[in-house]
Amino acid sequence: MNYLSINKQTLTRLASHISGSKINTLEMMKDYKQENFRDDVREAMKPCGLEDQKITLVINDNQITDDIFLEDVNNILNSGEIPNLWEGEDRDYINNEIKPIALENGI
Repeated sequence: MNYLSINKQTLTRLASHISGSKINTLEMMKDYKQENFRDDVREAMKPCGLEDQKITLVINDNQITDDIFLEDVNNILNSGEIPNLWEGEDRDYINNEIKPIALENGI
């Protein structure tokens, strides 16, 4: 890790702490694939939407082992979501949990 990487990560962690955001990191495994990455992103995003928690997902350069990860990160940064991330039971569960909150807020 070079000097700039350490400073960026330290500043990210400091900013997260100041803003009251919980920090999540990726747990890399030997055969870490896109589905593992998306599972980690789902787990980081659920508390944001369902419990209104602030979460910072810290991803190091070394953890981007496949270009498809960059595409997913780019989608999050540009649109706030990854296409087809939520499917089936997860989508139904989230809709059922969010519906009363949305109705309460007139949405």
